[in-house]
Amino acid sequence: MDKYRSVILGCGGRAYWHARAYKRIPRGELVACCDLVAERREKFAEEFGITAYADALETVQKEKPDLVHVVTPPDVRVELMTMVTDEKVPACIVEKPIAYQVKDWRALVELEARSATKFGVNAQFRYHPVLTRCREALRSGRLGKVLFLDSSAGSTICDQGVHIIDWAMSLNEDAPVVRVFGEASGDKEMTGRHPSPDTTVAQLLFANGVYGLWNLGFTAPRVVDRDAVWMHCRAAAFAERGRTLFEEFGRW
Repeated sequence: MDKYRSVILGCGGRAYWHARAYKRIPRGELVACCDLVAERREKFAEEFGITAYADALETVQKEKPDLVHVVTPPDVRVELMTMVTDEKVPACIVEKPIAYQVKDWRALVELEARSATKFGVNAQFRYHPVLTRCREALRSGRLGKVLFLDSSAGSTICDQGVHIIDWAMSLNEDAPVVRVFGEASGDKEMTGRHPSPDTTVAQLLFANGVYGLWNLGFTAPRVVDRDAVWMHCRAAAFAERGRTLFEEFGRW
């Protein structure tokens, strides 16, 4: 059986989780990594027994991968994803959030429209077994029609918020959002690891008539009796005859 050749661009902490996944993927083979920082890329390459590069274009041109992992800060995603497209790489998986700036998001939308590369955004929590059971309960019809989605997280929209919104979307069959009425406030987190407003609160209306609410940041409700902000994340779907509730570190 032929194996798919993969490379990772960016050798920070999150990249290690991508690389370790290949122990469970018999048809995939991680062959190379790339990072601008020599110490970081050499350490990563040694741990996984792969080739290290300092230049992303050289990595792709020499290794000719079937799949590229882009595990870098969002501010270089447009450049790297454009390069992946130009080099005709079949597939590319990108860490979340895919972009910080509206201009970058628009550039990526235009890129996707013309690219033959299949892009995917890493949203692994969608496949958590408990969240999967919540979706199955809603799809079974036992609870009736979904009416309202309630989701929140203690961290910011560009950190945990991306996952929380994805959880809520998955509980509503990924119906598109047609209206948002919201507010963002605070700038302390704008210089953090994931630059974001300190809090974002919004009411959503989905195309299928379901309403939703998200509350992200320090105004979000506490979920467990712990101080760590990243432990207070949840998504609930309220239906005609009951509800589903998923709290990553609490109840479900």
